[in-house]
Amino acid sequence: MGAAKVFNLDTAGTLTVHAEGFSCLTDMAYDPKDDNLCVMQFGVFGPVDSTLNFILGTAAVMKIMPDGSHTPIAQGIGGLAPTFTFDANGDLYVADIVFGQILKYSFTTSVEAPPVESAKVKAFPNPFSEHITIEYELAQSAQVSAEIFDLTGRRMASFDQGKQVAGKYSFNWNAIDASGAKAAPGMYIYRLTVGKQLISGAMNLTGKK
Repeated sequence: MGAAKVFNLDTAGTLTVHAEGFSCLTDMAYDPKDDNLCVMQFGVFGPVDSTLNFILGTAAVMKIMPDGSHTPIAQGIGGLAPTFTFDANGDLYVADIVFGQILKYSFTTSVEAPPVESAKVKAFPNPFSEHITIEYELAQSAQVSAEIFDLTGRRMASFDQGKQVAGKYSFNWNAIDASGAKAAPGMYIYRLTVGKQLISGAMNLTGKK
């Protein structure tokens, strides 16, 4: 659990904690569809290779309810995200500074359950030297595809899984890039697209066998 908090300052000047348990909050805005406060979690701090750093793929926009509880409404952002905004229709736009892109979410205010939970996506073994398996479990049918990027944003591989019904699935990456060459050791990002949902995670390719 992170140490970042959201405070409430009332008209009497009393400062209280409204919500907590975040990592590095960098932006906030109200959702125009329900007027609930949303905050930008830049990323989660933790072990990366042999150092401590922000873990790619952990940025998230969190919605805070009046009682202080919170839930992610946009996650699976490939890199790290410092800011976001809503347009007049309630669509959400998130800036990813690692891949240099703006991600649009037009489904974040829906009460429908997502087709796949981020906790049910796993990459193993990680670190890996030759092959890695990305496993995911669908709660409902959805169109599924996946891409793998290096840290410069270059796409290394893509996978079109097609329309899949509810169940558990997986695919493998053999550390070969789009040109057929062996990928260099280092950190890579997988991005799983399930319907309109994005889920990402980091993978560490080592030179050891």
